[in-house]
Amino acid sequence: MNDSRVGTGIMIKYDSQRTLEGIAQVEKQLQDFIYSTEHLTSQFQHVFSELSGETIQQYEKVVRDYFQSAKLAETSIKTFIQLIHLVDTEIIEADRKSEKMFTNN
Repeated sequence: MNDSRVGTGIMIKYDSQRTLEGIAQVEKQLQDFIYSTEHLTSQFQHVFSELSGETIQQYEKVVRDYFQSAKLAETSIKTFIQLIHLVDTEIIEADRKSEKMFTNN
């Protein structure tokens, strides 16, 4: 962000590049999280296929609950990423309009 004092107002410049770089890092970490969760799911399924009994059924429930929570987190982060892209687009447009106001005076 950059502010330039122009006339009687302040023009604030939005740095979309930094926002998009930051969200790209979030997207990368999300992909790592998804891969890790899928890997854990596979490993647990393998272990569970070789075991039986009441204790393992209780353990399976705990693991299922964990993976449901992980899926919810994944969905929430994806929604957050979509919102950031939408906000970025809106701010760029507002920034463009603001710049026109200052340069047309």
